[in-house]
Amino acid sequence: MEKIRRLSFANMKKHRKQTILLTLLVMFCMSVTSAAIVGNIDMTGIFPRVADAYAVHKNALYIKEDYYNDSFIRLLCEDERVTDIDHVRVLSSTTTKYLDKEGEEQALYMSFVTKELRENIERSPIETTLTDEETAALEHPIYLPYAGQESLASKFNEGDTFNIIYGTKLFSFTVAGFYESVFMPETNRGFQMIVSDSDFASLMTVVDKYEMVLFDCDPLDECEDIYLKFCDRVEEQTGKDIGFNIQDFVYKYVGQTSAVFLDIVIGIMLFMAVVIFIAAVIMIRFRIAGDIQDQIQSIGVLEALGYTSKEIALSYTVEYLLTALAGVMIGAGGTFTLLPVLHRVAETLSGHHGSLHISPFPMLLTALTILIFVGVIAHTRALAVKKYPPVKAFRKGLDVHHFGKNHFPLKDTKNNVHLRLALKGFFDNMKQNISL
Repeated sequence: MEKIRRLSFANMKKHRKQTILLTLLVMFCMSVTSAAIVGNIDMTGIFPRVADAYAVHKNALYIKEDYYNDSFIRLLCEDERVTDIDHVRVLSSTTTKYLDKEGEEQALYMSFVTKELRENIERSPIETTLTDEETAALEHPIYLPYAGQESLASKFNEGDTFNIIYGTKLFSFTVAGFYESVFMPETNRGFQMIVSDSDFASLMTVVDKYEMVLFDCDPLDECEDIYLKFCDRVEEQTGKDIGFNIQDFVYKYVGQTSAVFLDIVIGIMLFMAVVIFIAAVIMIRFRIAGDIQDQIQSIGVLEALGYTSKEIALSYTVEYLLTALAGVMIGAGGTFTLLPVLHRVAETLSGHHGSLHISPFPMLLTALTILIFVGVIAHTRALAVKKYPPVKAFRKGLDVHHFGKNHFPLKDTKNNVHLRLALKGFFDNMKQNISL
């Protein structure tokens, strides 16, 4: 084993630049792959953790007031999987707009509740930089989801004016703080906003009224099936199509929409990791082949001194395993740098906030997979030394004579000799150049 170790370190020292480059490739592969896998677990878990922490009920249906009937509650309760149910009146519209800080109108779905009504929906804390006295002094306070501070065209802060346009009417509010909205936290699904009782009454005169039906079920994964069967019962009872009269915010749907853009980010990262790993594999294969050709006479000397082909092949394998191990260890540190960035991206895209959740097992599995692949590829390629016994190795790989045709002879060359040399080098290493 000591012989193999000495040979490995000698090769690494001789090819210092290539070793550093391969270490960097493995490092990037490890960082991107493990960050994507661990980050995916963390990002897809943000909404479930938020729902578990703050949601009073895990599922919500918005039903237009002129379509709603109290018998709908009975229809929903008929499903044995529904364990709890409640309903509150809210205001909601898909035609509302707001004015950004440049005075431009921006479309945004909006829902309005009071603090008292919100207690039946969610119990997340409200965050604000204003004092109690400053908040009390506000004539028309409004509380926005966190995305109002992070994702809107204009990023609002406490004390900013937030103008809402509905038809020809304009309602002016002052941002009083931000909070975690479970069902309407970001621009794609819309904002659920908290207003005062008096402002709620003013908005009620123009904004559409909805009955927000909240329910829990067991098992939770069957919430979508419960909703679809409820819709069938409603249509059967009323004789009317649901159309846009009911909007569903069931647990499964909200979780999927929270992660839809995150899946794209993870997909891009994994694609990058695959490309980097393929580049590393190509580099390993052709560098070992190149080393064997360059050092073929030295290999013959080693074999003549008593080194076996197996020991020489293992020296290449150990060399690349050590290089990969160094890249994996550095890449693991890079993973811990990328994860907070990905978590912050997930918070911005989903509209939900939560603590970073790191799963160590996927990182260990990624590192082990990279090391196994590198070891197998390197050892498989390094076994080519068995084709060169000492005598053949001393002759630079030629058995007796070489009668291969020279397609680019330099004799009697009338044109540019450099072009001939370049073409000769290219075609002599055809496989390597095609791979590159």
